[in-house]
Amino acid sequence: MVVRVTLLGRPAIEVDGRRWEPAADQRSALMYYLASAGGWVPRDDLLALFWPDRPEHKARAALRQLLARTAKQPFAAALEVERTRVRWDVSTDADALVSAGPTHATWPGSFLDGFRIPSAPEFDDWLALERSAWEGRWRVWALRTATDALAGDRAEHAREVLDAWLLQDPFDEAAFRAWCEASLRLGRRAATAQRYQAFEATLRSELGVDPQPATRTAAVGDGAASDSAGPTRTTPHTAPPTADAPRWRT
Repeated sequence: MVVRVTLLGRPAIEVDGRRWEPAADQRSALMYYLASAGGWVPRDDLLALFWPDRPEHKARAALRQLLARTAKQPFAAALEVERTRVRWDVSTDADALVSAGPTHATWPGSFLDGFRIPSAPEFDDWLALERSAWEGRWRVWALRTATDALAGDRAEHAREVLDAWLLQDPFDEAAFRAWCEASLRLGRRAATAQRYQAFEATLRSELGVDPQPATRTAAVGDGAASDSAGPTRTTPHTAPPTADAPRWRT
């Protein structure tokens, strides 16, 4: 039995080619958490994730019941349960992305996009951290890929990658500056100026700030350069790249 789990974008579970999109409840939340963990998870961690405020004996009873219900799902055959730990050893799109790097410029979607279960604040906190981390990883990849593409005289590819990222985070000035350089290298000066005006208007209306001087310089082409150093962004709308972000191949 081959099980593959989609964690990026709309979550799903595929078994031998058959696809399930389970309802958002504790069973599917448990499965996605275990798939993301990629190894043995202590039962105590699951107690803290789903029932942090319950007395321990009641939380452990609830976990036993949840595991029993989950094991009955048609896609849970690989679920392993021991006295102190639990594992669901499956392949995920997230693992494949970390190992091989993105194969195209399209943003895959947020981690477990749209997934939420009621009355589970600790699970929500974990989701928020994972989503922020994946956005940070994708930003690192987009900027690095664009920098390499510009260095290799592949401005069209750089522009495509940056376009995809700017749809996700339209306030990222570092990415926008690199996009301007790529666009100008392609001879699209008028289009670059027009997009800069739209970018400037968006920053003013949404955030109440002006673009950084370097951004205007990049848009008009006076010494425009790709932003490989990753200067400070106008807003912490998305998490900055973390030190342990995977070095995907580009």
